[in-house]
Amino acid sequence: MRPLAIFAALAAGCSSSSSPPAPAPTSEERACQRAFEAWRAAILAEDVEKIFLGMSSMMLSEWMYQRLSDPDDPVLRQFRPRLRGPASDDLDVWFVDNRSRNPQRPSRLPGSVFVTTWLYEAFKVYYEPFKASMKNLYESCEVAAVYVDAAGASVVVRNKMIKASDLYIMVYEGGWKVDHHKEPGPHVPK
Repeated sequence: MRPLAIFAALAAGCSSSSSPPAPAPTSEERACQRAFEAWRAAILAEDVEKIFLGMSSMMLSEWMYQRLSDPDDPVLRQFRPRLRGPASDDLDVWFVDNRSRNPQRPSRLPGSVFVTTWLYEAFKVYYEPFKASMKNLYESCEVAAVYVDAAGASVVVRNKMIKASDLYIMVYEGGWKVDHHKEPGPHVPK
């Protein structure tokens, strides 16, 4: 009879109305959150180099693909001729290939483009006009939750200014980097 009494007492304790405490974040979740917070801090400090370095190779590839897709882009028209040699040829082939096969999300930019300073310099020119608005937007953001799995991480960011939540997908490339941003959804309750 005694084992049944212990079991009944345990069952009664489990059915209490209070919810169990949330599990403590894992070391990977904490590392991912720190990386996102460092990227956000770079935006607030208007540190374009750290913003650039906090973006994944795929996010930068997608950004460049969008720039190349606009034939009337005056900045790219002025900036594109600065990339020369094999990197320039590789960029052209990459763009044509992705336009026909991967228009939704292009493949990773060729390594020859990443090893030049051209990509960063282009990003810097494009980002300059948006620095103040990005700073204003990210001032009211805070991380609400981080979920890490084998494919990467999801960071839910609450934006108090617009009362919505954004989802940032992060990947590990020698450290956690922002890979993708999904549009705001309903506000995450506290």
